[in-house]
Amino acid sequence: MFLQAHKGERLQADRITREQPTVDKPALTIGVTPQPAVLQELGAAPGARDRGLLARFLYSLPPSNLGYRKIRTTPVPEQVASAYDLRLTTLLHTLTALDEPVTVKMTEAADLAVEKLQEKFEVQLRPDEPLAHIKDWAGKLVGHIARVAVLLRLADHVNGDWRAPVEAATVDRAAEYYTAHTLAVFDLIAADPATEDAHALLQWLRRPKKDDTHRTHIKAHDAVASSRRFKKVADVEPALALLEQHGWLRTDQPPAGGQRGRAPAITFRVHPAVNTPTDGVEAP
Repeated sequence: MFLQAHKGERLQADRITREQPTVDKPALTIGVTPQPAVLQELGAAPGARDRGLLARFLYSLPPSNLGYRKIRTTPVPEQVASAYDLRLTTLLHTLTALDEPVTVKMTEAADLAVEKLQEKFEVQLRPDEPLAHIKDWAGKLVGHIARVAVLLRLADHVNGDWRAPVEAATVDRAAEYYTAHTLAVFDLIAADPATEDAHALLQWLRRPKKDDTHRTHIKAHDAVASSRRFKKVADVEPALALLEQHGWLRTDQPPAGGQRGRAPAITFRVHPAVNTPTDGVEAP
């Protein structure tokens, strides 16, 4: 049901011993707001990824606002709330009142914009390109964008000529949002504890010290002291190794000495690019 109803394919239950119910024109809409941990659990569920379930959703993963929330917020203006309610209700009634499906066409420029998107994303599916590890989702991206463009067109002209062709500018609006968020979601699904710890350390390194200077050298015990998520040096070592692997840190080898006893603590040099905010744990 979830896989076939995504784009209105004929739905037929695969049962032999019972009467096989069918739905000729399925229309299924799902909107959920799970916690990130739920996405990680779903990614680990058998069949969720390899059968294409996760590839059929559009994702939004905004940053957490914990610690930055306003205690007393300004209510949505009545004029805005009323306009939103009226437009959504009108759109719903307009579409449900149709006797037959209506085809919304695209202008020649919009069709060309879709073609350019197909060419752009096709290249990004190649090995070592940004979308190579989410081919299941990215292979459906242009279809998603076309559907969103039609919805935007309907919403923009719900009180007017909404059957007019979709413009190229509307296709561009639909294409701006989802790719970056989906990359973040699938990174979250595939993340292991070392990756999450490395992200936390990277955020700590980006924050200036009390004197407004930035760290240029750190040791493992400094990283342990940076967050309550680390209890001892062994806890932080995998994250430090990952940051070094991606170029954010570099080991300063201690000078060789002839003294016996405990080896000196390793010092890590911090790459200057740490102070330039970027998304993800990538090589500078």
